[in-house]
Formats: sequence, structure tokens, C-alpha cells
Amino acid sequence: MFTEKIIDEWITLLKEDPDATVMVPAMMKPEEDYWHQYLTSDSVLRMGFYATMYWEITTEAQSDFMAHALPDMIQAFNQLTGNQLTGLLDGETGTVLEDWNWGKWRNQRILRDLWGKKTSGSDVFFSSFGYKPDEQHQAASPEFKAEFGIDFSPSPFVSYDGKSVRKIMGYLTVYTPVKWWQVHRSAFETWWLEWLNKTQSEQAYTGIAYILPLNFDHQGHILPFNSKLMYEFYGLDWNDAFEMSTANDSPHMHLTGGMKTPTFGVLICKQHLEKVGGKKIIEDALKNDNRFRLIPVLDGYWIEAGGEPNLYPRENGRPDVLVKLYHLLKPALLEYLWVVGEQRGSIEENVMKPSDSKNWLQRFE
Repeated sequence: MFTEKIIDEWITLLKEDPDATVMVPAMMKPEEDYWHQYLTSDSVLRMGFYATMYWEITTEAQSDFMAHALPDMIQAFNQLTGNQLTGLLDGETGTVLEDWNWGKWRNQRILRDLWGKKTSGSDVFFSSFGYKPDEQHQAASPEFKAEFGIDFSPSPFVSYDGKSVRKIMGYLTVYTPVKWWQVHRSAFETWWLEWLNKTQSEQAYTGIAYILPLNFDHQGHILPFNSKLMYEFYGLDWNDAFEMSTANDSPHMHLTGGMKTPTFGVLICKQHLEKVGGKKIIEDALKNDNRFRLIPVLDGYWIEAGGEPNLYPRENGRPDVLVKLYHLLKPALLEYLWVVGEQRGSIEENVMKPSDSKNWLQRFE
């Protein structure tokens, strides 16, 4: 399985090409290893360009809007890719479906249904779209993927601006090959900025991250090797979306609590923009530095650092462009991420834990 030899070979390949893949041989006895129980056939695993936006919903009107907008967002992305999304992972049953159609899914009005759902604690719903895996590659990372999730954690009722109202955290993540993004950057950017504005996103990031296979239901399956890769590259991001609702070493944080340390693209707006001192602070620091792009979004900026995503191998030293961005945004950044929040089974020594996440978030200090 994920032997040291396989991981080390992949690290070597990734230093030359962030789209490099690794072949992982099938296990003979999958029941002996919880983490890799799905890998019962030879599989091809990959990194890729990712983009994640997060939003919060506090009114039924917002929920109704997102019930219509979310399918439109994913369908527009699918059209950008040339209709590469051929399979749907049903987040409630855990099964991968095919021959799904947008109309049926849209009419489920997922967010509207969730808004009216009565819950007493944490409640999560998610679905993923990507290649329908074949029998020989059940755990293969898709080249293109879209994933959304809704999280009620820790409770559907929280304090918001002095009032007790319902709050929902939602996210959308899409993945493409890095090379595809380089070719289609302009079209992707148009789609991305349009939906950041329409969803009134609280946070958003782009960069390079591991692409979870379609039929994996949580990050725990790949934590051991992903954690090792995190320590090999400054520019590899930790894109476990639900971490943002259980951040700062506490299950009671939401998107207002703070931001991740960015590795390429980042949205700075609303309360986080206030934490760093406002738009003028951002403009004075970056507008005359040609290593950065500043694009007005919402009441703040979409920032891109370094021209394009890069893994930045550790032996080459800390990239100055990310060090500068880190210190600029530091007042708004998180101190911890609850990175093992969805992990099940016994905790292995070689996975990143909340205490380790502090060192990772502050790696540009």
C-alpha cells in the first residue's frame, strides 16, 4: 500500500510536475488496515489545482437562493471542463451513481430541505461529482471533481450579531489538473469571481491539494501519506473543507474565527479584511509588487501570489512571496485547525494533529 518507497517516489515526481501521479498496488487483505480499506484494486492517485469557497447562511432567503445557485455553479464548472463529471457520490448513501441528471438533483432543493431539518447537534451533508470509477480503479483520483458540503456544526442555533438564529456553513470545492488550469485560466477566473460575488463568500482559497477519490467519504483514508507530503512542500495545501467549522482547536468555531495560511489564491474581505487593517493596507503592501495580482471582490480583494500555484519543495527554502503574504494577513489567520476532526479508528503517529497544525499554519513565520 502506501509504503515509504511509494511515497518517496511520488515526492520525487511531484518536484518536477505537480500533476504527477502514483500507482498504488491493491491490498491482499484490506480488512487489516482501516485507512486503506477501499484500495482493493490498483489505483492511480494525483494532486491537482483546487479552488474552495466557503459561505454562511443565516436566513431562509439565503438558503432558498443557494438551493438554486449551487446546482448552477457545478453545472457551469462541468461545462468548462467539457462535461468531465460523469459520476455522483450520494453523500447520504455513500454509493457512486451514474446517469444522474441536473434537473432531478436540482429539484431536490437540498439546502431548503436542510434548512428545515431538525437537528440536535452536528449534522453534515455532502456530495461529490467526478469520473465514475471503473472496477479496476475504484479508488482512483479523478482529474476533474466538484464537491459540496453543508455543515450544521456544532448546533443549528448560534449567536449571530447579538441574535440567536440558525447558521449553516457551506462550501464548494472544484479540482482540475494544474496544466488544464494554466490553459483555461481566464475562463476559470470568470466563473470563480462571478460565484464568489453571488454567494457572498466569507473565505476562499486556490492552490494545489490532493484529490480525494470519488468513493472516499472523508479525509481519514489518506491522512498518513498526505500528512507526510505536507512536510515536504511549502505550497501543498490542506483542503479538508470541514476543518473550517472546527478550527482553532475547538469544535465551536465558524468561518468568522480566522483564515488558513494561503498557498496561492486567497479571498480577503469582510471581518477578516478589518482584522488586517482594511483595503489600504493590502493595496500599499501589494499593488506595486508584480508578483501579486489584486482583483476587487465583494468589499475586499482576491489575491494571487507568485504567478501560479507551485508546490515549493522544502529544500529550496521558504518562498519569499508566500512569506510576505503570510505576514500581511497574519492578524486574520487561525492558530490551529482541527485537522483530525473526521478521523475514525486509532490515531496513527504519522498523521497531522491539531498541535502539528499550528506549526504548519505558521511555517512562514
